[in-house]
Amino acid sequence: MRIAYDAKRITNNRTGLGNYSRFVVRILSDAFPDNEYLLLSPSAGDHLLYEELLATKGNVIIRTPHSFIGKKVKVLWRNFRILPFLRRRGTDLYHGLSNELPMGLWRGRSKRPKTVVTIHDLAFIRHPSFYTKIDHLIYRWKYGTSAQAADHIIAVSEFTKQDIIRFLGIPEEKISVVYQGCSPRFAEASHEDATRSREIYHLPTRYMLFVGSIEERKNLKLAVEALA
Repeated sequence: MRIAYDAKRITNNRTGLGNYSRFVVRILSDAFPDNEYLLLSPSAGDHLLYEELLATKGNVIIRTPHSFIGKKVKVLWRNFRILPFLRRRGTDLYHGLSNELPMGLWRGRSKRPKTVVTIHDLAFIRHPSFYTKIDHLIYRWKYGTSAQAADHIIAVSEFTKQDIIRFLGIPEEKISVVYQGCSPRFAEASHEDATRSREIYHLPTRYMLFVGSIEERKNLKLAVEALA
C-alpha cells in the first residue's frame, strides 16, 4: 500500500502538529513496513526534525517541489500539483495530518486516492477572539470544505468529534476518534530518577510540568489559579 501525507508540519514545525505528524508516520512505518510512506512538503524545512524517519526506514520518502514555479509559489504546488503526482505514483491513500486537504483533492473522488483528514480542534470557532477575522474565515473555509470532501475524518478527541458534527455538519458515521499518542520519553520515571530531578531543579514533592507552547488559548492561567 502506498500512503501519502501532507508533510509541511513534519518538516517545519517543532510543536504540536509537527510532533503528531512525525509520530503517526513513525508508528505506522514501524508497524506496517511493507507499505510505502510518501512525505509531501512544499519545502525541505529543518532536516533535523525528520532525518531519523528517512535514515532508519527505507519505506519513508520525502518529495518537495522541483520546478521553479513550485519552489517560488509553494501554495500552488501544495494545492494543485500534488494530485497529478499521486496519480503517477499510484497512491492508495492521502492523509491530511493538520486539519485540511489540498484544494486539488476537494473534488473528483473517482480520479483521486482515498482521503483521510485529521482534525485536531475547532478552536477558531470556540474561541474566535484568539484569531484575526481573516484567519477565522480562511480556517472555516478550509476546514469545512476539507471535512466535506474527505472520505473519512479522524478526530483526536470525543470533544472534537462533537464539534465537527455540530459546527461543520458532518455525519457521525464519517468520524473516528483516535487519541493522540505520546513520545516514549514521557514514560513514568523511576523513584530514583524523580528524586534526582527534584534535587537538581530544586522542585517540591508535587508540581505540574507543562511542555506545550505558551499561548493564551492553552488556558494555562486557569491551571495556575487552580493550583494556587
